[in-house]
Amino acid sequence: MRGRLGRRYEIDTRGIRLPAAGLLSGGIFLGTFGHALGVPCPSIVLIGLPCPFCGLTTALRNLMTLRPAAAITAAPLGVVLVAAAAYVMVSKKTRWSIPLVIPVVALGAEWVYELFRFGVL
Repeated sequence: MRGRLGRRYEIDTRGIRLPAAGLLSGGIFLGTFGHALGVPCPSIVLIGLPCPFCGLTTALRNLMTLRPAAAITAAPLGVVLVAAAAYVMVSKKTRWSIPLVIPVVALGAEWVYELFRFGVL
C-alpha cells in the first residue's frame, strides 16, 4: 500500500502547451525589456517570508537574457520550469506520469532555498 506521495500524477501535455508557451513568451518579453513588473511578492508584504515562487520572474528574465548562473542563483526551480516548458512545446509525447513526491519535494526544496537566500534560515 502506497501513501499519498507514492501516487502518480497524470499530466496531459495538450492541456498545458498554451501555459508553457505563455511562460516562454513572457520570459522573452521580460528579457527584451529588461525589467520586472514591479509587483512585490504578497507573501513578503503580508507575513514577511518569501514564498516558494519568489525569484521565479527574476530567474526567467535572467535565462532569457542568457545569464544562466544568475537564473540559478535567483531560483533554481525557474530553470527547471523553463526546461520543462520547452520540452512540452517540442515533445510529441502527450501523456506524462510522474510520482507526486517529485513536485512536492521540488517545491519544498525551492522554499528552503529561498528562505536561506532571504536570510530567514
